[in-house]
Amino acid sequence: MAVPPYAPDRPPDLERPPSPGAVRRLIVGQGSDDQILHSWLVKLGSAVLGPPIRGYHRLLHRLDLAGRQRREYRIDRRVAEHVGSEPTAASLERVLLAGICLRALERSVRFDRAADPLDVLRRTAAEIPDHEFARLVRVDQASNGRSDAEHPPTWQRSRLLRAHPTPTTTVFAPAKDDELAAAARAAASMLHD
Repeated sequence: MAVPPYAPDRPPDLERPPSPGAVRRLIVGQGSDDQILHSWLVKLGSAVLGPPIRGYHRLLHRLDLAGRQRREYRIDRRVAEHVGSEPTAASLERVLLAGICLRALERSVRFDRAADPLDVLRRTAAEIPDHEFARLVRVDQASNGRSDAEHPPTWQRSRLLRAHPTPTTTVFAPAKDDELAAAARAAASMLHD
């Protein structure tokens, strides 16, 4: 008695190659000739129309990005009109200390709960030597650092502010600093909880 080719007690014959129809069904998944034609049409359409569409998308993104960056430069100029060009450029560069100050704040909140977090931040920023700060600025310039993809590089923003100095038009009001300090202390107390 002959054993059928795929009997339960006999493994399938691996020597015999599968038929082209079986391979097509495996690749497409129960597919028919219409599905295979549709698949090829999609690939052809993507190959022909894809590059111009992606190029158009990149162009629109760059134009929008240029407008946003011009807006950032305009905001920097307005801030410089209020406080002066040099303080504005220095504060932009001080953003580079955010990582160091954040780590100091986390250590303060975690290990030294009695210390005022704002004093820890001020002390940390003041203790950073000038040569370390200059190194951070050079590293940021070499890596073309920016706060996010939509902002121009920080070093370009500060260089532009210093190249075109703006006189201060408003007077600093210490009362506003006191208001901000009260809000900052309330936020820091929430960190302790």
